[in-house]
Amino acid sequence: MYGVEWILSDVRSAIENFENYDVVSADEVFGAIRLSFENNRCQLRDIQVISTQQNKRLGTLIISKVIELAGKNTRFH
Repeated sequence: MYGVEWILSDVRSAIENFENYDVVSADEVFGAIRLSFENNRCQLRDIQVISTQQNKRLGTLIISKVIELAGKNTRFH
């Protein structure tokens, strides 16, 4: 395993043009997704789920929600 040195200003500039959402259940944040919308398409740029919540099929639910968000996005209509 390797470590990553996160520089907050670099992270912020890398994600500032994305739509960023916290993934929440029972008032607890357990993940994040980042989406970009361009040329009439939605792209899932990042999906993160904390390790204690992984392998519980939450990623499938999150992707279903992303598809719903993409369908509701007014940029496609």
